[in-house]
Amino acid sequence: MPGIAKGDTARKPKESDCRQADKRNRRARNKLNSETSDKTIVGQGGRGRGTTVSTAKIVNGNARIVNGNVYTAHNRNKAHKKILKWLVSGGSMGNRRSGKSSLDCPPSPPYKHQTPFCQKSGHTEARIMDTLGSAIKGSTIVFNTDWRPKKGNPSKAPCEDCHKMLCYAQENCDTEVFFCDKNNEPVSLEDYCPQSERNNGDLKKRLDYPKLYK
Repeated sequence: MPGIAKGDTARKPKESDCRQADKRNRRARNKLNSETSDKTIVGQGGRGRGTTVSTAKIVNGNARIVNGNVYTAHNRNKAHKKILKWLVSGGSMGNRRSGKSSLDCPPSPPYKHQTPFCQKSGHTEARIMDTLGSAIKGSTIVFNTDWRPKKGNPSKAPCEDCHKMLCYAQENCDTEVFFCDKNNEPVSLEDYCPQSERNNGDLKKRLDYPKLYK
C-alpha cells in the first residue's frame, strides 16, 4: 500500500510533534514509577541498568496502517509486561532470536539485526520499526528518544545499531527520518547516513548539544 509521495508539499515534523512525543515518554516513565520499584525498569538513583523510552510519530504517510500515528517503546521486556496496552513490543520472539526484521524494502535485501539479536532488536527504535515494518514506506517519521544511563548524562541519540536500521529505512524505503533534539527541535537523519562511528557521534552532538552544533 503506497504512502504519500515525497516532495516540497510533504509535511515535515514540527516542535509540537517533538513535544507530544516527549510528553508520551514522560507518561510512560511516570506510569512505570507508580507501578514498580524495579530499578532495571525505571532506572533511577544510579541503581539498576540504564533504560530507554522512545516515542515515534508518523507525520506523513498512510494513516490506515498506523494506530493514531504515535508509537512508544521501552527497551526492557519487563516494562512492556507492566504497561502492555500502549507499548509496542516489535517483532515476534522467534524473529528476534534469529535477527529477522520486518523492515523489508526491495530490491534491497531485508534488514537484519546485529548480534546479539534479542538485545539489539529489543532497543526502542528497533521495536518501533519492527512494529511498522514495510508499511513505513513513503512516510515521514520523527523519533523522540530518552536514554537514561545508570550513570552520566541522558541522551536523545540512537545507538549505532538503531542508527544503522533507520538509515536503511531512509535509504531504501522512501522514508524520511527525524530525531528530536534536547530542545524538541526535529533534526533530519539525512546528513548522518550511512551509519558510521563518526556520523553517530556527530548526530549525538547535534541532538544533545544543539546550541553548539546547529
